[in-house]
Amino acid sequence: MKHTTIYQIMSLAFALLISSISMGQNTVKGTITGSDGEPLFGANVIIKGASEGTITDLDGYYSLSTSQSFPLTLVYSFTGFNSQERVINGVSSNVDIVLSEGIFLGEDIVISASRRREKVQEAPASVSVIGARQLSVSPSLDPARTIINLPGVTVQQQSAGRINVELRGANGAFATSTFSILDYRNLVAAGTGSFFAGNTGINTIDLERVEVVRGPGSALYGAGVTSGVVHYISKSPIDDPGTTVEVIGGELNTFGIAARHATKVSDKFGFKINANYRRGDEFGLDPNDPTDAATIAALSSTISEPTVFNGRIDAFAPGSVLVDDLDDDGDGNPLLDNYFNFTVNATLEFRPSEDLSINLTGGGTGIRSLFFNNQGEGIGAGNNLYTQARVQYKGLFAQVFFSDDSGGFDSNPPTSLFRTGLISAIARQGLESQIQYNFEIPSANVDVTAGFDTRQVFSESRNTTFGRNEDIDDYGIFGGYVQAKWAISPKFDILGAGRYDSFDFLDEGFFSPRAALVYKPDPNHTFRASFNIAGDVPSALDFFLDFPVAAAIPGIADIWFSGGATTHFFDENSVIDLTIPGFPSLPLDTPGLPLALPYGAVTPTVLQFLGPQLGSDPLGIIPFLQSFVPQGTTGTFVGFNIFDGTPLTPQNNAPLPVASETTYEIGYSGFIQNKLKLTIDVYNRSIDGALQFTALAPAYSLIGADSGGGLAAEVGAALTTHLVGLGVPQEVAAGTAAGIAAAYAGAGAGFDDPVTGVGALYGLIGAAESGIGAVPLDDDIVHIATGNQVSVGDISYTGVDFGASYYLTNNLIGYFNYSWLSQTEWFPGEDDVQNPFSLNTPDNKFRLGVQYLPEVAWSGSLAFQRTPSYNATFGLFSGITDEQNLVDLSVGYKFDSGLKVGLDVNNLFDSQYRFAPSLPTIGRIALAKLTYTL
Repeated sequence: MKHTTIYQIMSLAFALLISSISMGQNTVKGTITGSDGEPLFGANVIIKGASEGTITDLDGYYSLSTSQSFPLTLVYSFTGFNSQERVINGVSSNVDIVLSEGIFLGEDIVISASRRREKVQEAPASVSVIGARQLSVSPSLDPARTIINLPGVTVQQQSAGRINVELRGANGAFATSTFSILDYRNLVAAGTGSFFAGNTGINTIDLERVEVVRGPGSALYGAGVTSGVVHYISKSPIDDPGTTVEVIGGELNTFGIAARHATKVSDKFGFKINANYRRGDEFGLDPNDPTDAATIAALSSTISEPTVFNGRIDAFAPGSVLVDDLDDDGDGNPLLDNYFNFTVNATLEFRPSEDLSINLTGGGTGIRSLFFNNQGEGIGAGNNLYTQARVQYKGLFAQVFFSDDSGGFDSNPPTSLFRTGLISAIARQGLESQIQYNFEIPSANVDVTAGFDTRQVFSESRNTTFGRNEDIDDYGIFGGYVQAKWAISPKFDILGAGRYDSFDFLDEGFFSPRAALVYKPDPNHTFRASFNIAGDVPSALDFFLDFPVAAAIPGIADIWFSGGATTHFFDENSVIDLTIPGFPSLPLDTPGLPLALPYGAVTPTVLQFLGPQLGSDPLGIIPFLQSFVPQGTTGTFVGFNIFDGTPLTPQNNAPLPVASETTYEIGYSGFIQNKLKLTIDVYNRSIDGALQFTALAPAYSLIGADSGGGLAAEVGAALTTHLVGLGVPQEVAAGTAAGIAAAYAGAGAGFDDPVTGVGALYGLIGAAESGIGAVPLDDDIVHIATGNQVSVGDISYTGVDFGASYYLTNNLIGYFNYSWLSQTEWFPGEDDVQNPFSLNTPDNKFRLGVQYLPEVAWSGSLAFQRTPSYNATFGLFSGITDEQNLVDLSVGYKFDSGLKVGLDVNNLFDSQYRFAPSLPTIGRIALAKLTYTL
């Protein structure tokens, strides 16, 4: 966005400020002290239910002027002290307050660690909470990025419009093992295992808090929740009525507008409406960079309907063209250069009694953005409609939600892959339900939680993605769980939980146990020890994919993704399928290129040349040459992984199992002298059966070939023997054979030419195809099979997450977070590893910063993020990543009128980096922000 646009936004802010000035003012003033009489500097004084407020000075003095009429309810608060509410009726304008010391952490209630309400200090897991005040100074266009500075968190900024989130786990470019939810509703795209923040329905101005639970959660949330839970909790229309409008604009032509309106009809009923729209330009590729230029050259500038044959698509026989030119700006780069997303939803909240609450939510989202997976770049598009009903009555909790995602078939442009130029979409319907009951056994001091939930996904890819698996791609998980928490003393709690999941697409189930001991020597300090076994179940994508994801050599060879539903097995019938047109396949154990193949290619040309010279051919040389088949080979076949060039042998791939992850953890959380908040978590994680994306079939190159010389030697020796057998003298026979062999040598040398020869073909001359395979066979196309494989039998590593926050005042907080891993890469021969395996994360990283969080006047945050480089294994995006040294800034001023003017900057100093090799280069995004709350 041009600078003039930012100035216009700021001018609008001050115009709104002037219009909001009120003539009549009421004033309340006084002092706030602790129970020891010491003044509390920076304590908050807020009008309940409004945005107006102030803070105390060094002497604990405050003065609050407002246009609202008496009586008013003021809320007095300070970190480490119990809050107070005071009704001011106007009789006295001087109100002095004494706050008693309290336990800041003990007053925080979380619901995500145990699927029930509990104090954060008593939770049996490592939990971080980001409240509304912290969210207000988070310099993030995308709400998913607000958790970036917490320990154990990885936020992948892959492009301007694409973010992925992971906690502690092995990072993937597309999928995540983190369970993200909004008001208990699953935000991970149905069946795909992926998280698209722009398609979730989260509206930042409607967020009350974010709860982040680190560590495995399968025992309660189900298989696949192996690294943690991120729970976005929105504001209640009854508790937080009002209207808020926010406008943003800035670099990369970024523009956004969001609105929230909530009405409290009564103490028993309220409703709210949310709307949010964001769009902007993308970070791109540089045509002048050799690596980027190679990437651009591999991308299609058109999108077509694929041709479907026997349930599978043909990457080289596209149907009708749907988009004839993706390069809108004519810069030669067809990669999508902008993004947008929107959301609209409404919620009805009923509270007929203190024990009963009912929430009904419905809405829709839309998105168009880049996405990246191990096989390349794509366009993610489509609309998603969802509805949710949630009921809580005393200890009973029940919910059901339904989502209907169009998949992007009819979007413009549609969901597609740049490496094939074909639609690759999946329309999905997801139905999830849960019922849970919590009850106490007072005589035993036991609290019990039991529940059952289901997750079902119905998909339709029109064969574009699930190919021959189209009719067997339903995906359902059914699970039940029980958890018991036993208070054996006021200071000790023991927790045990267990869950069993069954899968309708697998012939196995999985049991996830959990145990924890919580020791609370006093309300300020808590120690934990826990044990978890979590199941990592393949997603529907992992299981059912069956289609070409890229064209390795146009018209000749493609890269085929073979899902885990089908066995891919290399037996004695497996072959090396050559890319040389007209050449037959070879047995898998063929050491080099048989000389018979180039001989068959060059013989017609040579015989055309020899015919006139031999005339009637009295010695029968031409018939001999036509029937002669050389027995030798030339060169050596070397198998390699097409993604990273490393050596590779054929990889068998049975149907995918459920991986098992065992975690032992000890932790501490505490609040020292009401100032210093500490969290320390040490864990050991063992993985058995982890999946790793890899090429299943090696591509082959021919090293050290010399068809010319090899043919000359074979032809010369054989023809000499033939002629001697016919009575030709040895010297004459040898001389005749040498002359004819020279013709084969010349033609064979042309075959070997690295630029123009048939054998060149970009250096790739074949790929292994299995005798029992998931790739199509006998269709004259070389299919390089890829997929997810059980690469890790049993590995183990230790991790540490450390977090420290110091409350300099009630509103000024400094923090430092650090994460460390003992090992991030494994190689064959190490532990029980079949193929190289990586967590795709550095072995250490840290975050530090400061936040200033008053409700009114100035606020802001400054953060530094240090992420060292590491070796990434993201398929086509593999290699050494760039280190990240990033500074984020947020600064704003909130007026008594409810208007807030701010500036948010991600990557303040424009430190250029790529999340992974060949991805877009990320730079700075600076945004001006106006927020007005009525």
